[in-house]
Amino acid sequence: MGETYNSVINGWIEQNRYKIDKDTLTYKTEGNGQTGLVNPGFYNEYDEKVIDLSSYNIMWHSPPFFINGYSVLDIENDQGARYMTVINKAGEQLAPPIKSLAHGNVVSGLFLVRNEDNTFSYMDTKMNVVIANIKAQSASDFTYDGIATIKSADETYYINTSGERIDIK
Repeated sequence: MGETYNSVINGWIEQNRYKIDKDTLTYKTEGNGQTGLVNPGFYNEYDEKVIDLSSYNIMWHSPPFFINGYSVLDIENDQGARYMTVINKAGEQLAPPIKSLAHGNVVSGLFLVRNEDNTFSYMDTKMNVVIANIKAQSASDFTYDGIATIKSADETYYINTSGERIDIK
C-alpha cells in the first residue's frame, strides 16, 4: 500500500497533547495531491481496510485520524470548495458535510470550527452548533476537562462546554 501518514499524525498528536485512540486505525492511500488519492481508507493492524473513504474527496494535505472515536474529515467538492464531516469508527457519517475554513478535533464531545466570517464556533459530533460565533483572534480545542482558551486582542479567557466564561486559578 502507498503512503502512510501515521508517523506524521502521531507526531502532531503528541505535539498537541491529544490522546490518540488505543485501537486506532491508520489512514492510508496511494498517490498524492498532484496525482489524486487512490484507494483511501482506514486500515486495522492487519492492514485490512475497515473503512472505505473512496466516496469522499479527502483533501490530500490534511490526512484524517481518530481521536475519541471520531474523525473530522476535510473534504472538497468537485469545484474545490472545502467542506467537513464527522465519521465514527464504524465509518458512519454522522451528519451531512458543511462548508468549513478550518476545524479542530473532537474533545469533550465538541470540536472547534472557524466560520466564514472569521468567528469561531463549537459543534457536537452531529454538527449541531453548541457555542456560536465567538469573536476572537484564536480559540483552542477543549481539553479533556472541558476547558477551551479564547484569545482576543484585549484579553485571554476560558470557557466551559456550555460557552460560559470560567476562572482558572
